[in-house]
Amino acid sequence: MNMTTLPIGRYRFFQTLQPLSLLGKMTSKPLTGCWQVFSPSVSWSIYLDEGKLIYACYTDKMLDLIYRHLDRLSEQIPTLNSGIDKQLQAVFDSGLVVNQAIPNPDYLAICWLVNQKYMTPGQAGILIEQLAIEVLEPFLKMKEGSYEFTSESFMDDMPKFCHLDLRLIVEKCQNHSQNQENTKSRNKQQRFPFFSSKFGSHRQKLSKNLQI
Repeated sequence: MNMTTLPIGRYRFFQTLQPLSLLGKMTSKPLTGCWQVFSPSVSWSIYLDEGKLIYACYTDKMLDLIYRHLDRLSEQIPTLNSGIDKQLQAVFDSGLVVNQAIPNPDYLAICWLVNQKYMTPGQAGILIEQLAIEVLEPFLKMKEGSYEFTSESFMDDMPKFCHLDLRLIVEKCQNHSQNQENTKSRNKQQRFPFFSSKFGSHRQKLSKNLQI
């Protein structure tokens, strides 16, 4: 099978990108492969199988992100005990999982968890969905970058734990971001109630004066 590469070359200059338009391009055809997107500060890899999302990651400490989500899931999955991160790290340090030919030890970590019965394939799918939401949130805020598509990737021979609708994941990203903004706004009002009420009354007075 020949490797297929689509625009834009990784080493060319960055240009203005519209993330939602780019995601629409990704889902316009049932492609199988990897979209790599590069910004000045971070790069993303979005793996699709016939147009469905099977994994998404970025270059910013994916293993730490996995550990954080495993800690949250441990409340619902008893087999994910508090020391699972140390067990995973021991596996990586031993060299049993790390392979120079495999670009995503983070995905191998998920496969290892399933293989060792720490989680079921369905639970792994839930983890991958949660990771995708967090990974794609900063993607949606990207202003400039470049991208390319390759029809072959390391995922070709790996087990797949989910086939997600990328558009629904984007909606969840947007809802999550909005909820975080609302939480920050409420926290700010709670910390500075005097200023919030003072500015509120000032706006009311200004509005009355304008009506006069």
